[in-house]
Amino acid sequence: MKKIIDVGKKLALIVFIGFISSCYPVAVAVRPGPPPPPIVVRPLAPFPGTIWIEGEYVWSRRAGAYVIIPGYWARPRARGYWVPGHWAERRGGSFWVHGYWR
Repeated sequence: MKKIIDVGKKLALIVFIGFISSCYPVAVAVRPGPPPPPIVVRPLAPFPGTIWIEGEYVWSRRAGAYVIIPGYWARPRARGYWVPGHWAERRGGSFWVHGYWR
């Protein structure tokens, strides 16, 4: 009888911890380091004045890994510039910082 109670307590604790941990945002770290940069062949610019926005890494739950979204041509913003995405080291892992307009 005592074994059943102990197992029940352990199971309740696991469920409680799972519930509490699901309430917080999670950052995904890649322990072995970032993947090698992809080899990209840029297509011709669709018209003059466009800039190339490099592809971005996105975490895929289905793949269980970072996957790359292909790059594209864009019109530059007035009074702004593109800051490309990059890998950063934080808390023992590598994290992808998305590119943005500044």
